[in-house]
Amino acid sequence: MPDKNKANGDGDEAAKINNNGAYGNLRWIAAWAGIAVVVLLLVSVRHPNMVERVKFFTANLLSLFILIAVVVQAYIYRRQWEAMQRQGTAMQAQLAAMQDQAISMKESLEETRKLIAQNERAVLATEQNAATAREAMYLAISPRFGITEIQFDWLTEISNIGTGPKSGFQPIITITFLNSGQAAYHFTAIPKLILGESLETGTDFSLSVYVFTSHPTEELTFYAPGAQNRIEYQSDLLFTASQVSAVSTHETQLFLLVEVEFNNILTAWQTQKFRRVFDPRTSRFRDLPRNQKEENPNKDSP
Repeated sequence: MPDKNKANGDGDEAAKINNNGAYGNLRWIAAWAGIAVVVLLLVSVRHPNMVERVKFFTANLLSLFILIAVVVQAYIYRRQWEAMQRQGTAMQAQLAAMQDQAISMKESLEETRKLIAQNERAVLATEQNAATAREAMYLAISPRFGITEIQFDWLTEISNIGTGPKSGFQPIITITFLNSGQAAYHFTAIPKLILGESLETGTDFSLSVYVFTSHPTEELTFYAPGAQNRIEYQSDLLFTASQVSAVSTHETQLFLLVEVEFNNILTAWQTQKFRRVFDPRTSRFRDLPRNQKEENPNKDSP
């Protein structure tokens, strides 16, 4: 505040000095104008002819007034030009101050952007750490199922009392499930056979539980860590002799898709899928890689 008052005081003092200077210059102009009028009067008085004397004085006095008016106007213009110069200087100073302020604001904006970027990185890192911790906790409490053995056979010449062929071959599959993770609850397995060139385009043959070979009297839905269970499944539909022959000669393929559902300790549902393809050379099901099309090796390549 003292600096601001001092600046205002200096400005007022400068204005007073300028006003005093202006008034002083006008007084000098008025004084010289008076002197010029007196000199003109004295010259006119010394003229011998009275008429010419008045005429001379009048004409020259008018010219003198015009000259005085021109001098005063020029002085006023000069003062206005000086004022405009001062205003221009002040405006340039204001412009420089505004430019400095703009630079400061730009630097402040850059710092703010850097802080925002740092905060975003910190938030992202926190979210990643939380996701990693959540995944680690999820894996620590999650069951992990696998299939340790698949036994496959045909029951031949079975008469069908439902729809489909009157007689044919009924597949029997025994699957051994192993829980290598934490405890699993409400375990269910839904397998099905697919006959055709691929999992997506083949014909489905649903399988139902025939017997729990590990626990014949009850359905096992709880798997402790390390527990395993053998479940025997049979198809509700029969295969014809031509279909069985096509599988045996590898003219078509037989897939096994097993979908397993269960709860972990936090009652969160989990799902696992197992894909297998029948190999007639070993009469066993082997792994079918995920997202990989199984091609018939007996078909001619283009």
